[in-house]
Amino acid sequence: ALHEQMAASVHEISNLIEPVAVAARSDASQLGHKVSQMVTYFEPLIMAAIGTASKILNSQQQMSVLDQTKTLAESALQMLYTAKEAGGNHKICCSARSHGCAAHTQEALEESVQMMKEAVDDLAATLAEAASAAGAVGGMVNSITQAINKMEDGPGIEPEGTFVDYQTTMVKTAKAIAVTVQEM
Repeated sequence: ALHEQMAASVHEISNLIEPVAVAARSDASQLGHKVSQMVTYFEPLIMAAIGTASKILNSQQQMSVLDQTKTLAESALQMLYTAKEAGGNHKICCSARSHGCAAHTQEALEESVQMMKEAVDDLAATLAEAASAAGAVGGMVNSITQAINKMEDGPGIEPEGTFVDYQTTMVKTAKAIAVTVQEM
């Protein structure tokens, strides 16, 4: 559950990176709302990261989860500071000497957005690796193995129905399997 909460928070934060950046570039009226939306996912992320790390047996993976969560929070902070500076100002600066101009701010915003995207990707990869090590994939493999074993045992009773009924059921089942595989 902690892993799922952490993954969901990372996903939602990832979905809000670009809307915050767009608001910072050119829509000051939405900037506060988007920032508030993003910030609401950090407390659940941090609490879930601590819980997830406490459940991971491998100390290196524990440190990776905590370090990458910290990196994500720091990159978000940097992005939010830069977004505040940009403040929806999309005008290009006239004087190249002015360090606080909009062009420099937009460039800094792009860099901070990229850093945050990389931090999200790194944390998501670590979460996937930790889930695999924790047996999430092993549980799925066990379920598949059990299903195969049941199929090999064969049906316990003689099935009833026509060939068309079986064919229809097989097609529906195959489509359901395809959907499940796509989700995985």
